Amino acid sequence: MQMSRSDIEDRLEQCLFYLPKKKRLCRFQPKPGRKYCPEHECITGVSIDRKRIPCPLNSSHNCYEDNLEKHLKKCNVAKIQTATQQEVCVKDLTPESLFLLIDKVNELYKVHVGTAIETTILKHPCVCEELGPSDEDIENTLAQHKALGKELLQQASLVGQLDQLGLLCSSTCFVELGAGKGKLSHWIQKATKKVVDNSFVLVERGSVRYKMDSFHKLGGEESKFIRIKTDIENLHLGSVEAVRDPVVVVGKHLCGGATDMGLRCALNTLNQSPSSTTAQSHTLHTKTNKSEQEDLNIKTEKLKEDFVHRLPKGIMIALCCHHQCSWSTYVGKDFMLNIGLSPAEFDLLTRLSSWATCAKVTSKSLRHADLHSQSAHQVSTDDNLLQAELIEPNLEDLVSFSSRPLQREQLTVQQREDIGRKCKRLIDAGRQHFLTTKGMKCFFREYIDEKVTPENVVLIAIRE
Repeated sequence: MQMSRSDIEDRLEQCLFYLPKKKRLCRFQPKPGRKYCPEHECITGVSIDRKRIPCPLNSSHNCYEDNLEKHLKKCNVAKIQTATQQEVCVKDLTPESLFLLIDKVNELYKVHVGTAIETTILKHPCVCEELGPSDEDIENTLAQHKALGKELLQQASLVGQLDQLGLLCSSTCFVELGAGKGKLSHWIQKATKKVVDNSFVLVERGSVRYKMDSFHKLGGEESKFIRIKTDIENLHLGSVEAVRDPVVVVGKHLCGGATDMGLRCALNTLNQSPSSTTAQSHTLHTKTNKSEQEDLNIKTEKLKEDFVHRLPKGIMIALCCHHQCSWSTYVGKDFMLNIGLSPAEFDLLTRLSSWATCAKVTSKSLRHADLHSQSAHQVSTDDNLLQAELIEPNLEDLVSFSSRPLQREQLTVQQREDIGRKCKRLIDAGRQHFLTTKGMKCFFREYIDEKVTPENVVLIAIRE
């Protein structure tokens, strides 16, 4: 087949090194007048001005010798090795270390959390009307569509929480973080349909099909829906033109670190745009050089007052996946360090938090394995009694079974769930401390029954 002129020109502008596995030429662009890209010039032994050497971390790629120090800082292999070295799994802990960690979690929970979370399960009429006119119709709908029914029950309770707190007001801007299809904003709009001049800003980093906001028209009596495709970590609400006071930030099941990034975004970026921040800091610096300390104090207090007024009116985030939290994104670092938990212990705390939702599944699999072992090897009655003891021991028995495998599995299902919940609440206590220091009143509620979803806690913060 004869190649066109454009194909020939494209071929001349790419590296001529043939890749046997991919059965094609390398697609990197060489320097002018060269046949190969810098990577393959090193492999083929072509003399070049700057010497390239294999990377000391992984010889599968190379770098410039005079740029080695800079390369090692940004090499992906180095990042992976650093992350792997810092990871400590619960299964790698000795029984004694695991027991001491659990004991520490229990003590910290008593001191810094103590009371149980209030249960407030609500059902907003806007969702119930969609399910059916009567209670019997609602029950039939939920029975026929269990997955959909569970989701609608959660939406009904979350919207009910906002209504009870007086956050479903007119001229309000609702910002939904991790919006997905935008279902929570959809139901909030349904609940505030009679309210005038509300707007919705939906933030989602991925592309989503079948978005609920596509059902809402712009203008007229309908609320305005705006979707922003970006990561919460990079979002600056003060720079979004559609965001106006009062602002209510909501989110449903923001996984792990996304909740922390959402809280930081809501409290630190809503006050002003980056340009006004620079101008204001410059003005304050000029004022410091020309005025006395008293004038500076007055100016500082005025800035604090302006900052408080720019806090969101309310925040409501249904919490989820505490095991996905990381020390780098967590907002309660000061709280954790003050109560005596190091970054490494925090990492273990996040891993133990998964016991709150995974304990039942693990226990079932263990029991199934035990029954299979009994039938295969015809275990005696005495051995069966010993096996039953291993399934449900006390916490104190953990150390005594040091010679047996799967130490963490020797806790009862209830014990593991309790430990997991305590770890979750300690992580949430750090978030509560962060919100309180920023001028928000924060508390937690169980907004739905645990049978509907084990992740049934919602974080609520109101501007004081």
